[in-house]
Amino acid sequence: MADQHNLLAQITLDASLLARHAAVSGPLPDGRAWERAVGELLCRPGLESRQYAGLTTLFGAKSASGCGHELDGSARGWRGRMLVEAKSKAEGINKADIAVFGLKTFDYYCAQLPLAASEPWWRIIVSAGPVSDNHRRLCLQEGIVLCDPVHLPIPMLLSIASKPAADQYIDEVKLAELVRLGEQACEPLCERWKLADNGLLNFRAHRWRGTEMDDLLWLQEELTGDVLSLYDTYRPGRLETKMEQLTSRLRMAAYA
Repeated sequence: MADQHNLLAQITLDASLLARHAAVSGPLPDGRAWERAVGELLCRPGLESRQYAGLTTLFGAKSASGCGHELDGSARGWRGRMLVEAKSKAEGINKADIAVFGLKTFDYYCAQLPLAASEPWWRIIVSAGPVSDNHRRLCLQEGIVLCDPVHLPIPMLLSIASKPAADQYIDEVKLAELVRLGEQACEPLCERWKLADNGLLNFRAHRWRGTEMDDLLWLQEELTGDVLSLYDTYRPGRLETKMEQLTSRLRMAAYA
């Protein structure tokens, strides 16, 4: 599973950098151009097949309900599946955006059992606009990975925390708490909805206790600052260069 999680970290980092650029560079991009640019981020080794916005099936398969659902981007391969929703709205995403995306992806998941229950499906929302703390918590509750313009994504921070020397540069307590809380926030769909031997789906989500969601959001904010400072110190310009490479896709998508 390590390869899959590394891929998730790479994709979500690029998506967050793209969102960061879109948020600070002027008017937010057109919705369709944003969908195309985010969809291009799924072009990775291990994801051999890709699907872009405009289709109402998932790689030719209908949903369990028979409803036609459009996804803004999706990819599949030996590393699993990535299902993406891309939103470019000045007010950011809302409850309906999160709920509808969750409904659509679950409908496709149910249609492809038992195969879907044996491979990781990650659901990702990429917002070019700001996201409120309430909606960040709702994504955590629904098991949806969020990429926004302000915070480094949790999968990327988890990837850093897994490095052997991470505690030499970042507070050890923060890292430990991130791993404890962050891993459950990045579970694939098959870990939340397990297929039992009797053919029934069993919901198995970790229960967020007390202030754990708020604690994770605080950790994400703190570690975003810590990691960006480390980049400035040890690898100055690296993220800016990467961001420029990514935004060239956005410019191309705007004229596609």
